[in-house]
Amino acid sequence: MSLRAVFLLLMSMFASSALVFVLMWAVMSPPGPRAPRPRVRVRTQRPSPTQVHPPEANPTAWRDATRRSSPVMADRPLPTPPAHILAAPEATEVEERAALVARMAAQRLDEMESDLQRQVAALKKSRDRMLDDLARELEAMIPQEAAREVATLDDESGSLALSRLSVRQRRAVLAELTPAQAARLRLKLGNTAAR
Repeated sequence: MSLRAVFLLLMSMFASSALVFVLMWAVMSPPGPRAPRPRVRVRTQRPSPTQVHPPEANPTAWRDATRRSSPVMADRPLPTPPAHILAAPEATEVEERAALVARMAAQRLDEMESDLQRQVAALKKSRDRMLDDLARELEAMIPQEAAREVATLDDESGSLALSRLSVRQRRAVLAELTPAQAARLRLKLGNTAAR
């Protein structure tokens, strides 16, 4: 990159970050001084004793007189509760939602379990094919070469491959292995045969 391009890149980065800081300062700064609100005096007229009637005589007049004498009630309508309080679900709705979520989770879990079972079955089939191929290759080798191949495998794979050989070939390969590895494989072969 040329020096001019680097300079322009740095200047544009500086300008954009400065713009962000100015906007943040404008949003976060406290508002300026406010003009004082004019005080409004509310004059209430108290009803004279001749104007006040008992509620039994004229309920509407009583209510109107009471409202005129109470500026708080006359000026403001009754507040409405917030929407989230009005829309609060009942306990049965919450239980129904929880049951629905639980059913959906159980269904998803069942689907995942069946998918995993299919994948495990496919992997076992693939592993069996590979072990059959390995066993065919070991049968074609002389026991010393087959023992070298089995020695490179882990004990589980080695025992599974040897279990696919005939008893005579298995004994010949085990005789060529080290005594410790042969003992481990014999133990695994015994466990495999017991399964």
